[in-house]
Amino acid sequence: MPLHALTVIGGFVSAWVLRHAPGLEPGQSDGADLLRYVPILVGLGANVGVQSSTILVRAFATGEIERERMPRVVTSEIAVGALTGLLCGALCWFVVDFVEGGTEAASRLAPAVSLALVAGLTWAACVGCAVPLLFRRLGVDPAVAAGPALIVLSDVGAAALLVLAAQAVLRWSA
Repeated sequence: MPLHALTVIGGFVSAWVLRHAPGLEPGQSDGADLLRYVPILVGLGANVGVQSSTILVRAFATGEIERERMPRVVTSEIAVGALTGLLCGALCWFVVDFVEGGTEAASRLAPAVSLALVAGLTWAACVGCAVPLLFRRLGVDPAVAAGPALIVLSDVGAAALLVLAAQAVLRWSA
């Protein structure tokens, strides 16, 4: 959890930098406002995905997990990702609202970022489990190959989920 806190802090620093970037000033558009929070989403997604992947790859290497226990371990990792998403999403809801000054834009941004965190971290945990399992099945060493594939899938999924969350919040608030 300390690495997650560091990622959230780093993400908010990135959001602050982007908030003051020319062309991305607050209130110009919901899209520009939303972009400031992408670093938090992709950073936390990478942390969660890599953590899930590392647990599985280590278990493969040490023989800790028997084949019949694998579904339980994967389910547990996905649950941890979802719970982390819920906790970080709840925290970020309040911080985004505070950072954005309680504006009308904040009333749309906060739930969109929070919803995207819940979905994105759950997605990252799923990918973090699926990628090493897939590489292992294909006969490719997951310790070597899983990282790049995991990060790409996690980042693309996080960006897509942020857009979907924003669209859902905009439809709901309209």
